[in-house]
Amino acid sequence: MKDIEKNIRLNYQFSIFGDFPNMTYDNAIAIGKLTEIFSVYGFIPTTTRGVSIIPGTINIDNRISLNSSNGWGIMLDRNRIDITIAFDENIKEFYETSDSEIIKTMIKYMDLIIKSFDTHINRFGFNTTDILNSKITKNIIEKYNKTTRIINYYDNKESNEWNERIVIKEDGKKLKEKINVITNISRTKGRFQRLNKYIDFNGIVLQFDINTLPELIEFRFNKEEAKKFLDDAVKFKSDIEGNII
Repeated sequence: MKDIEKNIRLNYQFSIFGDFPNMTYDNAIAIGKLTEIFSVYGFIPTTTRGVSIIPGTINIDNRISLNSSNGWGIMLDRNRIDITIAFDENIKEFYETSDSEIIKTMIKYMDLIIKSFDTHINRFGFNTTDILNSKITKNIIEKYNKTTRIINYYDNKESNEWNERIVIKEDGKKLKEKINVITNISRTKGRFQRLNKYIDFNGIVLQFDINTLPELIEFRFNKEEAKKFLDDAVKFKSDIEGNII
């Protein structure tokens, strides 16, 4: 298995929650309007089907989906909008783009939607997933194997697979609300897809799930709050990455 020379970005997503009454997969007028707005950026509209499982029920969710050839995607339904970038090492300008440049584009796409449709927003989410490069992975594994475990039986023993999930609430510096800051770091084996090829890996996966509190249901957010939230989220992410790496 080849060494990973630089971190591999698998997922980068900004989620907007609320009430978006026009965003139904069978609303031809809304799909037409989205196509008109986003075609200039190279997006093509489709519909996607997802499955959400709640104990005792299975719900089929149909969503409007816009995808571009340079990795950007937007998925919309009545209660959620996801703006994502799928990184590919062959699209250098995106793979090496900074967090600040990425969120500028995310805010731009969000603004185009909320200016054109009836939207009521009560929650934001920010999610990323990276496979860390081999040098950092080696350092983390060495550090982890020397730590004291909750189960002392495993102290000073090498573990081939492990997972640590930490959830805290932080005060937003720009968005004046409590924010959930969730980090999941794991040593694992798996595979990811690049250019229709599956590539196996054995290393460290670092995931962030940063979001406003779900229990606050008041519709209170707009473009300005989105920018503040993303600035806070990227700063939390950067601080934690600096501590890990």
